[in-house]
Amino acid sequence: MNYYSKPKHFFSGDFVISGLNGKSMIAFDWGGNSGSISTDGLKFEVEKDGWIAKSWFLKTGGQKQLKAEKTLMKSEFSISGSNRDLRLFKTSFFGDEWQLEDPGFVYATYSRQSAFTRTSEIKVFAPDFPSKEICFGFWLVTWMRKLSAQGD
Repeated sequence: MNYYSKPKHFFSGDFVISGLNGKSMIAFDWGGNSGSISTDGLKFEVEKDGWIAKSWFLKTGGQKQLKAEKTLMKSEFSISGSNRDLRLFKTSFFGDEWQLEDPGFVYATYSRQSAFTRTSEIKVFAPDFPSKEICFGFWLVTWMRKLSAQGD
């Protein structure tokens, strides 16, 4: 199943994902290290764990749902908290495609439609895969894209 994300409006850093249970949305707070996700009629908060740590929590109602930890010196995250351990990583040093998988199965890929747009295509290979995990992966991919655009 293919879904598409595009910025909420021209100057926005927030994105709308069309087709994923109607419309889902990811948003970034002012500093860009935390934000929110709306999907399946639920709102989740994305919170960074401390100033220096490279880990984030997906929460709803104060309860931690998922935890993502960025590996050092790589464009890669490990995501835990669901009934599987996931790995989100950039598939090529030169490209901008990301893959969400556990050992042996690819759940989703995230790729820009072109180098000159912020519109992305999200391909989901497991129809029953939770949309909160798809959106959390996209939130992390977008955070990394923003970081690399700033030159950090």
